[in-house]
Amino acid sequence: MVGYCGIDCLECRAYKATLEGDEKGLQEMAETFGKGVLRAHDWVCLGCGPQNQHLLATYCDSCRIRLCAATKGVFNCAECETFERCATLQEFLGTESETLARTMGWLRASYRARRGRPASRSTAGAVRQRRQTCAKS
Repeated sequence: MVGYCGIDCLECRAYKATLEGDEKGLQEMAETFGKGVLRAHDWVCLGCGPQNQHLLATYCDSCRIRLCAATKGVFNCAECETFERCATLQEFLGTESETLARTMGWLRASYRARRGRPASRSTAGAVRQRRQTCAKS
């Protein structure tokens, strides 16, 4: 299961803690990412994709990527026509692991192949180049 931004929900600590009923895990999420505002129950989540809108972590509820993708009606950002030039997505991917950037690049190439379009330049390469540019700033 993949979130709008390409995060693998099956690897997400909040998602796993929710499925396992692990309150300690949810508390750790709140302490690590909650900025002193969110509590453990704010991290209960079954994923942010279009099929899981009924139980979403408070932190993810205001996610700009999720809101944009849901508004556009795409399953994930890789299906969006503005994928390569989306500043919101690129900013997010620039702060995440290289693995996530590669995953999104693979999802984009797969989507374009299913639609009969040639794959555009390497999305992972574009994210890597943008990350290097941002690091110099």
